Amino acid sequence: MTDLEAKKLTTREMFRAHLYPSLAIFATGLATFSTIYFAIQIEPIAQQSRFFHRFVQELKADPDGQLESNWKQVQICNGGK
Repeated sequence: MTDLEAKKLTTREMFRAHLYPSLAIFATGLATFSTIYFAIQIEPIAQQSRFFHRFVQELKADPDGQLESNWKQVQICNGGK
């Protein structure tokens, strides 16, 4: 018999031996879940941003040349006149 087999661990020792790995796995899972949840929540904002960017680029390409600055183009994208 080795020393490891001969020694019986108490409940407290068993708890302490398994606490850190269990918490590490839990923390990793929580971080993964949080990252995925954040990505899902930010996607509509990213889509709106892409849409506005395309709209401003189309206004810049307007041959009339009536829009003199970016703030005016963005104002039109947001529904202003």
